[in-house]
Amino acid sequence: MKWLDKGGAGGNVLKEYLLVDGYNIINAWTELKQIKDNNNIEDARQKLIDILSSYQGFKGNFIIIVFDGHMVQGNIENHILYSGLEVVFTKEGETADRYIERYTYSKKMDDLIIKVATSDRIEQNIVMANGALRMSARELYKEVMLGYNNMRVKFIDNVKPVPHKLGNRLHPLTVKKLEKWRRE
Repeated sequence: MKWLDKGGAGGNVLKEYLLVDGYNIINAWTELKQIKDNNNIEDARQKLIDILSSYQGFKGNFIIIVFDGHMVQGNIENHILYSGLEVVFTKEGETADRYIERYTYSKKMDDLIIKVATSDRIEQNIVMANGALRMSARELYKEVMLGYNNMRVKFIDNVKPVPHKLGNRLHPLTVKKLEKWRRE
């Protein structure tokens, strides 16, 4: 599956895929690790999904978050679409690392840009051999925070306050009609 965007300068522009080793990132990011360490792995997973969903929104790439399901008896591979990104729980006997390796190998000959976010050095070497780019958990965190700050500047810090007047809250046609009534 190639994820293409209609480019404004005539043609399709290839987008970037980001595969994330979910538990590796949870264990590397302080905030998520604290949530997980308080016996709340589900909340840590959800927080990571929410963060990366927002990140995907302003970055414009396609994100696949992979979580280990290999220790769950009878678990089948499960793919869930969540707010525009894909969440994968691996099948029994398969680690997130193995899924990511299989995925990058299967896309090796495709003309795709694939990054893998994990701090596992062995995993980084394997995916690079498969033609993917690597990104550490720390690099991903910095990129997410940079993106968040850029969005904040663009959409929050540069918004000029609007005076709290009724006319500013009404549709212009309604304001015009009220002004007409006032003058009658």
